[in-house]
Amino acid sequence: MSEWPEITGPEELASLPERRFPAAGRSAEESYGCLTNLGESAVGDRSLRSCEIFGWQAKAPAPQKRKPMRADVGQTLSSVNPRRERFFHSFSRSRLCKRVKTRRVRNRAAIVRERITARCGLSPKTVKHPRVTDVMPRARINVEMRTAGIIGGLGPESTIDYYRLIIARYRARKGAGYPQIVINSLDVGKGLTLLDAGRLDELVDYLAAGVELLARAGVDFGSIAANTPHLVFHEVQRRSTIPLISIVRATCNHVRALGLKRLGLFGTGFTMRANFYPKEFQQAGMAIVRPGDSEMEFIHRKYVDELLNNQFLPETRTEVLKIAQRMTNDDGIEALVLAGTELPLLLRLAPPLGIEVLDTTLIHVEAIVDELLR
Repeated sequence: MSEWPEITGPEELASLPERRFPAAGRSAEESYGCLTNLGESAVGDRSLRSCEIFGWQAKAPAPQKRKPMRADVGQTLSSVNPRRERFFHSFSRSRLCKRVKTRRVRNRAAIVRERITARCGLSPKTVKHPRVTDVMPRARINVEMRTAGIIGGLGPESTIDYYRLIIARYRARKGAGYPQIVINSLDVGKGLTLLDAGRLDELVDYLAAGVELLARAGVDFGSIAANTPHLVFHEVQRRSTIPLISIVRATCNHVRALGLKRLGLFGTGFTMRANFYPKEFQQAGMAIVRPGDSEMEFIHRKYVDELLNNQFLPETRTEVLKIAQRMTNDDGIEALVLAGTELPLLLRLAPPLGIEVLDTTLIHVEAIVDELLR
């Protein structure tokens, strides 16, 4: 672009090419008079690239690559068109406010990113758009104490039982203080839907995502406060960045210490029909005995419809005890494994069966407290 001359009088204005200011019904002297009324700063300011004044344009080069402040241009129109002035000033103010606000927000975001990068050792690319999982790296809540993580909600009542029992056993064994526990409560309804549909890969994804949140929260180890999700325990453990305590393994170790060989199994239909309990116990030289088909259907229906909904009815307790007694007499079981964390809530107040009743919740809690005190 060629160098445009500075307009210092009507002669220079009249000498400009015709294409620069189409006829607007004014002479060069009248036009210059209007220009001089705009203020010397507006006429002599070469940073003003384009200023539209009653139909013609006066252009000047811009040695600095920056846009003019709209407020200055708006001031130059004060003596030309009041209606245009009002519109332009309101538009300019809104644009200026938006620019200032955007600049402030960007500055704050940059400060946050710098702090996250410095404190957490993350790359700037990672924290460009910070998320919860980015700004909360794995770190212990208290380096002097171990922290337990629990996948809960499967179902809710047993999760509450876990929490109370862990605190009670921790205080009983240590004598004082309280444990650090992080609970991630999942949706038992979603879990049952995935199991009913046989979508085990999605169940693994769901549980693994829950465990990863526990890891991000800074726990040292995790556990799943339910038996049925252990159907995919090994797949979840392979994807976990923290160790997980298996309720099946803990129960198997406990039973082996008792010297028992033949055990009955109660739980949801998924647990009783699956192979993860029999396989674990068989490797330890013990046998698992399942109820009959109709008995498994009855226990599963009562478990899902009543126990998971916090309903513990006496008539249900009576029927479950009858099944346990039949298995003792007919199948020769030496103990009964309550492989459903809601079943102990139903049977803890039941009369003695004459055989050992193994509460997997208590066994699992003891293993969790062992790890907390390690």
